[in-house]
Amino acid sequence: MFSKPLMAALGLLLTCFTFGVHAQPTLVSVGPADGTIGVSTTATVVFTFDAAVDTNTVVVEFSYFNLTTFEQVAIPVTSSWNAGFTVLSCKAVTSFPPNSPVLWTLDTSDI
Repeated sequence: MFSKPLMAALGLLLTCFTFGVHAQPTLVSVGPADGTIGVSTTATVVFTFDAAVDTNTVVVEFSYFNLTTFEQVAIPVTSSWNAGFTVLSCKAVTSFPPNSPVLWTLDTSDI
């Protein structure tokens, strides 16, 4: 059997480790949805997470495939977070290309 002081110290140690563990945010929705047709070239793409995100750990990139040059072309975007750091809104600096599928990559490997 353990002594009471040892059990109390063990309980305190386990409590400290429990409070140090945080669930990682998960991407729960993206709008417009994948495969949506007829989206405005000036639309805002919205990523929603289930918990606050460390905004320094998220990288989002947009691109499209140019059928004339057969190259993947980056699309510069401006990004902003809501006050709770659960919603990331991205808008093309000029506009998204018309009549072209736009690809996005959201890297949250550091979350």
